[in-house]
Amino acid sequence: RIVRATNSFSKDFGVKWGILSQGITNNNNLLVGGSDTTLWNLRKPEKDSTTGGYKYTIERPDNLNVDLGVKKDGAGRIAFGLINMSDFMLDLELSAAQADGQTEIVSTPKVMTMDKQKAVIKSGVELAYQTVEGTGTNQTVSTEFKEILLLLDVTPSITPDGKVSMQLNIAKDAPDYSRMINGQPPIDKNQIETNVLVNNGETVVLGGVFESADGHNVKKIPFLGDLPLIGGLFKNTSKLDSKNELLIFVTPRIVNDTGTANR
Repeated sequence: RIVRATNSFSKDFGVKWGILSQGITNNNNLLVGGSDTTLWNLRKPEKDSTTGGYKYTIERPDNLNVDLGVKKDGAGRIAFGLINMSDFMLDLELSAAQADGQTEIVSTPKVMTMDKQKAVIKSGVELAYQTVEGTGTNQTVSTEFKEILLLLDVTPSITPDGKVSMQLNIAKDAPDYSRMINGQPPIDKNQIETNVLVNNGETVVLGGVFESADGHNVKKIPFLGDLPLIGGLFKNTSKLDSKNELLIFVTPRIVNDTGTANR
């Protein structure tokens, strides 16, 4: 049995500032919306002669929402705008995102074989990828395939005292589509080769890998991002905490002639 458990947490927060110079309107309103696209002049409606309702001429100023490089695209946003402050408009957009993830993948390959006879079981896919040979106009593009497998390769041997000696090769591959390289995903490989001596029906842990990653990144505007209290309005912060654990177990069982286990 191959067990892979993943626990991850990430949080992002950022701000986007903008300034609009004179010439927009004489309104004195505070506009609040779910996005900066709601920060428009809605004070001068035009009556629609067809429907009898009102319509608005919406024009977005070119110099609104200047991105200072500290905003983070997130799951939620809110925008604020102050109009007619000495003939200019100051606005900001807040963006925040938080993600929690827990994953547990259990793979349980099983195989039956005779004493001292090798057995192999494989399950997976063939991943297609392209290769280029030659240069310039003489390039040749071909498609090749790579096996992405869950593999169990075992050669058992029953000892006189009823124990099981095994030569094992266990592997589990998986493409990582979050880190594409030239349009192709790298392959995460997990493999163990070992020899073990185990009692009949006993479960033994062959090996394990534990990975832990902690990250904290800050992007900020020089000087403004270091100001006390308001410095957070001029920076983007990202926090990442992830843990990955891989464990591999094996349980041999001796089967008698009638097809039932000894115990």
